[in-house]
Amino acid sequence: REVIEAFREGLQRRAAASLPIDRIHSVASFFVSRIDGRTDPDLAKAGERGKPLLHQMAIANARHAYQVFGESLMTPRWQELAAKGAKAQRPLWASTSTKDPSLPDTYYVEALIAPDTVNTVPPETFKAFADHGNAAVRITPETEQAAFLEKHPDLYERSQGAVRLKITNGLLQIGSLGCTGFASGAMPQWQSMKTMEMK
Repeated sequence: REVIEAFREGLQRRAAASLPIDRIHSVASFFVSRIDGRTDPDLAKAGERGKPLLHQMAIANARHAYQVFGESLMTPRWQELAAKGAKAQRPLWASTSTKDPSLPDTYYVEALIAPDTVNTVPPETFKAFADHGNAAVRITPETEQAAFLEKHPDLYERSQGAVRLKITNGLLQIGSLGCTGFASGAMPQWQSMKTMEMK
């Protein structure tokens, strides 16, 4: 969240100085498999209690980061910047090679396929994915919709089969985001996104 805040603050400063912000591109890097490398030994020591969480912490951490990224794009503050041409700071997944030989060699790469992300795939992992990887989106728009609705029930509502911004008398009720603002747009139509398969 601090990285997102710093990026947005920088864009706002440039915009306030009448400088262009439409040509700025940025990523926020997250090391993935290294987290499992640190947590798996402790989970293994916990025996049966830790077994369900083995090889799961790194992906869970990255998925949470992706959720925070998605939420940040829904705020009036970001929408104001986007209207001036700002490009979103995308999550970048680093350290996505599989360190544990008991796991598939495309384990982390496949688990974190999602719109608006970057993956610095190591050469050997890239070769493995090109050979037998599955390019289907894993962090699906539907799960992100549900997460938004659960975490911010004052901001979103389910309407006409989709999760949308809740607008009352032209105002957004966004207390859970810690700010206030007027309605100026709606949530992207996540359901229109399609899963892509590698041919």
